[in-house]
Amino acid sequence: MKRRGLIFLLLGIILGIGGAKWYVTAFDNTSTTTQSPARFNNPKPPIPTKVLEILHYVETFHEPKKGYLGGAVYQNYDGRLPVLSALGDTIVYRKWNLNSKQVISDQAILITGNDHSAWYADNLCKKINRIK
Repeated sequence: MKRRGLIFLLLGIILGIGGAKWYVTAFDNTSTTTQSPARFNNPKPPIPTKVLEILHYVETFHEPKKGYLGGAVYQNYDGRLPVLSALGDTIVYRKWNLNSKQVISDQAILITGNDHSAWYADNLCKKINRIK
């Protein structure tokens, strides 16, 4: 089987496709687990349409939707979001409520930066996903 992996490796190098590690591990019977290519390991989670609607409203009017809370500065104490923009300027983030008239810190929020970035944080900010 090692010869077969070597043949695919050389063929991949000649044709200029893919990474060599995938060809070797895909045809190697010595390991008990098979590895998939890196592009399949971490699929990007889908962003709810409600988040995209509120993002569009906030970017258009620069204020929370009627009946919603938002616009307060998001402090980024844990440092999970970038501090500097590509130009080296400090990014100021604002948080926007996704559910009407509820306490912002206890739920899913939309976070926007003055560098036009947007982030979606699920309940209790356990995971922050980049929208743009």
